[in-house]
Amino acid sequence: MLRPCRWIAALALCAIGGAAAASEPRAYPIAAGPELAGWLMLPAMRQQAPAVLILPDAGGPDAGTTLHAEALEAAGLAVLVLDAPMLAGEAGLAQLRALHAALLASGRVDAARIGLLGIGTGGQVALMALGRGTLPQPAAVAALYPGCADLLAAEPFADGHGAEARLGAAPPVLVVAAEADALDAPGACASLVAGPLGGHAALHAYPAGRGFDAAGLAPAGLAIGYVTPEGRVARTLPDARLALDAALRLSRFMAGALGGGP
Repeated sequence: MLRPCRWIAALALCAIGGAAAASEPRAYPIAAGPELAGWLMLPAMRQQAPAVLILPDAGGPDAGTTLHAEALEAAGLAVLVLDAPMLAGEAGLAQLRALHAALLASGRVDAARIGLLGIGTGGQVALMALGRGTLPQPAAVAALYPGCADLLAAEPFADGHGAEARLGAAPPVLVVAAEADALDAPGACASLVAGPLGGHAALHAYPAGRGFDAAGLAPAGLAIGYVTPEGRVARTLPDARLALDAALRLSRFMAGALGGGP
């Protein structure tokens, strides 16, 4: 019987198509501090797997987060998802440090092969971690509609091409942009990839708005909304086809960079 995925109760019990999976649970709660926790998904039949930390948007994990987690796990990667709203700036970096420490303390993953996948605000924090000494350099970073205009004005990217020296031997980076993101400036992600990220990053843009991957968050045909800094309400129509394409694109990138598969 088909049923909608529910984040807390059944993160690992829903296949990408939404069907109930086998009864053996694959998701485990992980405490990352007194008021911070996540859910750890472990791939079947694989010990000390490479892992991906998923940093959700400011609203916390949603249907899109679940989709990306399941695609990564299906690619043979362990996944730890922050089960809380993602904070911006230094507060978000503190959340990332706590989540990374909790993952290492679990002893269940390959500590040398940990990547970051950030969504929205989480994408900003994932990219801000590059070259900051916030934690050991991630083995790969992917950011989905991370608000590139804000990043261009923030450390370590604010001085454009001069930031490349501070980024040093940066890992592979994939920036996935939403061309109609009302919270970003047109062309900002292209400028970020061509400038401060230099030769470290690749860019893929979808003809959609922020949150296009949250298929299942709203009833079919209904838009989701968010408020812009100017107080305007922007709406995005989730697109299941683009959502699946993005999830597979990001999982292939991470599996290639970290070494996925059985």
